[in-house]
Amino acid sequence: MASPSVFSALSLLNLLDESLHEHFLEAVASQLALSTTTAELESRFLLPFSEEQSEAHALLTAARALLHRVVGRHYPHGGREALLADLTAAGVSHATADWVCRTGAKAAQPLAADIRRGQVHAVSALSAAYLHDFDWQLNYVLSSNELAIVHEPALALQLQTEDVGQSGSPGEIISIELKLEELDSMLEALAKANEALRSQPSPVEAAA
Repeated sequence: MASPSVFSALSLLNLLDESLHEHFLEAVASQLALSTTTAELESRFLLPFSEEQSEAHALLTAARALLHRVVGRHYPHGGREALLADLTAAGVSHATADWVCRTGAKAAQPLAADIRRGQVHAVSALSAAYLHDFDWQLNYVLSSNELAIVHEPALALQLQTEDVGQSGSPGEIISIELKLEELDSMLEALAKANEALRSQPSPVEAAA
């Protein structure tokens, strides 16, 4: 889950000339829609986005988290206010928070369907592992530096994977914490993936 603290790196927009800020968010939206690569971003903006310990990488991560939020299904229905609260909790000024929300929405929402497909593609490309088991529980955060709203419910999801061809061997355990709008976005993407899968012919039909 992208905690509010990740958004503090949006202050690193000053790594770019101010005239490039909007173009940067547009380019990141294009990357999330699988139309632009990180290498192309580096070539265009002359920053080392692929270097994980760099400020440029932190800025790219924050921008990606921001754009994922603005394409969420609940963004027009209270999601924007929640995002503004997370941005200000991360130390982003009110003026900057309002600007990145408006500009991020302008950049990402026309590509929303492609960005959601990109999320599904990214998950499927993580490894050759398959889902072996899963568990979940509902948490209420009483106090946290990472969540802007006290007593906010969050879903703790634990996925147990197993590598292909390694039956019986323990795989990776992946823990994810999701707020309501993030869970809705994930379920919406999975529903579309389910529809696409069900639309494919069965092996018997394909062989007929």
